Amino acid sequence: MNKQAGPKKQVRLNKWLADAGVCSRREADRWIAEGRVSVNQTVVSEMGIQIDPARDKVFVDKRRVQVQAKLYLAFHKPKGVVCSRSDERQRKTIYDFLDPACHSVDPVGRLDRNSSGLMLLSNDGDFLHRVMHPGFHWEKVYKISFNQRITKSMVSLWLKGVYLEPEAVFAKAESIEVLANEAGVYEAKMILITGYNRQIRRMAEAAGLDVLSLKRLSVGPIKLGRLKMGEIRPLTTQEKRALEQGVVPEGGKSHSNPNAKNLKNS
Repeated sequence: MNKQAGPKKQVRLNKWLADAGVCSRREADRWIAEGRVSVNQTVVSEMGIQIDPARDKVFVDKRRVQVQAKLYLAFHKPKGVVCSRSDERQRKTIYDFLDPACHSVDPVGRLDRNSSGLMLLSNDGDFLHRVMHPGFHWEKVYKISFNQRITKSMVSLWLKGVYLEPEAVFAKAESIEVLANEAGVYEAKMILITGYNRQIRRMAEAAGLDVLSLKRLSVGPIKLGRLKMGEIRPLTTQEKRALEQGVVPEGGKSHSNPNAKNLKNS
């Protein structure tokens, strides 16, 4: 390994770790600073180290890291499925739907057990960071069914923001469109940029509502479309490029939607 730029076969250690799918480059830098990364049994203590992937052996927490093929998947998560790799209560997890060869992937933003819809899965650390981090402003679109009528004051509260603990943040919707609000059917489409734990359900609770069903329809330019419940498909090259570069695939819509609000009979 070498701290200075070497021949083309040399690559920065943090980039190599991200390419291996174990973390993002930022996380790799933190792990290096914490003394968790070693190269050829020597703990790395400096940033900017370069390695020769063909010769050097890299370890994180004393476990060797092997580069795996990059996977970029779209999954229609069913309700009742958890996002963890295993579950002490023996409930079905998203990994039960994946071929064992794909178990290196992590979810790009989780859905709670009682929610369904689009999930993106990948073992590319930089890709995970780019899609998950709110700084990239990817919009997530959800369809929600509530137990009661949606009022103007509720919409106003969700657009203004609900204070969440222990995160100590105001979580808000970017836009809300009421789809149905009578005859016992109370549905809305909500767009979020942030993704705090159970954010929509907690925002609903703050307004005195219960969520009966919650389905994620899209993440940025990637749509759930006709993907059936429990099915998985690889992202197309165009979709992957759109997420990496912040562009919209041909025929898609911008992820910067206007704050459309529609509240009838309120």
